[in-house]
Amino acid sequence: YQSETNQRLLHTNQFDLQTIKIDGLNVINVSGIVLNGLALFAESEAGPPSEADPSPLRIQEVKFENARLSQQKNLAIDAVRLTGVKGFLHHDREGKWPAIDRLVSVRSEISSADHTQRNTADTRDEEKSDELNFRIGQIDISGESGLHFKDENVSPAFDMDLSILEAHFADLDSSQPQQPASIKLLVSDTENARLSLEGTLQPFAGQLNLDWVGKIRAFELPPLSPYAIRSTGYRFTSGELEADVPLKIDRNELKGEIDLTLLNPRIKRVRAEISGEKRRGKIQLNMTLDSALRLLRDEQNDVKLKIPISGNINDPQFSVADAVNKVLAITLQ
Repeated sequence: YQSETNQRLLHTNQFDLQTIKIDGLNVINVSGIVLNGLALFAESEAGPPSEADPSPLRIQEVKFENARLSQQKNLAIDAVRLTGVKGFLHHDREGKWPAIDRLVSVRSEISSADHTQRNTADTRDEEKSDELNFRIGQIDISGESGLHFKDENVSPAFDMDLSILEAHFADLDSSQPQQPASIKLLVSDTENARLSLEGTLQPFAGQLNLDWVGKIRAFELPPLSPYAIRSTGYRFTSGELEADVPLKIDRNELKGEIDLTLLNPRIKRVRAEISGEKRRGKIQLNMTLDSALRLLRDEQNDVKLKIPISGNINDPQFSVADAVNKVLAITLQ
């Protein structure tokens, strides 16, 4: 509980333990743990995540199957089943991510308190051996689950609801940071769009490593207009987006190629007073965007681009917009 923000770090309505077996003081086995009404950073006990209630995550039910704690520091869980997951991700007008900032703040406070406690107890030499290691065989999400995303850092604000159709994670092991964990995710919007992601990552390695293949199908272009306005001064009036996005990150070095298709895109210039002067990530052309699209359209009025992207993800100069600019400059020559 954080008294200064009147928020509970984690809240649950019900907590059940099933079949506990204790073997001395070093091994504890629990066949099942069930949490109902779980909420992160909650101000209230009910209701879905929203701007009024900044809880970024609410879960109807969490089941842990076959949990085992050994030597007071090695935790193994066969499976975690999440039902009715509701997430809210908010990007505010100042460009901040409130939920992520709160998580980072809490993690920093916990680390600081833990470090102080260890120093007081003079156990610094044993700090590494006393760290909690955990292994989770798999995590699944089911039921009516979804994510609400709101970005007020663009104008007009971008607002989207995504339904989670399938989510599966496997082989998470903090004691083996080089072991890849697998991820498979399929979501849809309120229309017909499908967004999928499948691959591996090393979440506990010192540097980021991942190998993902993302796909986007039947994604309507008009809802993406706030981002198009910010970068080009145009909005989409119709059309769909399809994309194949194979990405690899090896020790923070990104390498990939976006295979992008705009299906019969239609655009319209936005008045200067609407688009504003703050054009971040601006796509630079030596002609108007509608003229560029006319040159790029095929016989079906579609626009197809291959956009290679590479660079260090920690480099402040790294920009996907720069990659787009380079491809457009070459294509339109």
